[in-house]
Amino acid sequence: MIKLPLLGVLVLLLASTSFAEPSEKSPQRAAEKEPAVSLKFQAYDGDPAKPESLTFQINKSDLRQPASFVRIGEAVERTNYRVTSFSYKTRKGTTGMDEDASKLTLTDTKTKKTLVLQLPPLRHSN
Repeated sequence: MIKLPLLGVLVLLLASTSFAEPSEKSPQRAAEKEPAVSLKFQAYDGDPAKPESLTFQINKSDLRQPASFVRIGEAVERTNYRVTSFSYKTRKGTTGMDEDASKLTLTDTKTKKTLVLQLPPLRHSN
């Protein structure tokens, strides 16, 4: 068994450890430049048969930012997204009744990718 002084072991560890900066194109570096924003379609008001008259509430995962209230064609504040369409849909809920399952489509103004947000189901208290 070879005995090395503690300082020698430390020097060997430091010599074998890489302290290179992550490259500019690494996923970690890309995530730092463009923080992900999680959006939630929370509510809408008005007649779903007339989508152009509706106002949509969109909440952001960052609780320090207020909810956005937008119409079709408007941008969601502090994001690259714009509301492009709304579709009214229903589904059978846990009670057997029809529940609103509407979808809101957003488009990223930079990448042109679409994001579809679904209205969450209502919670029934017992």
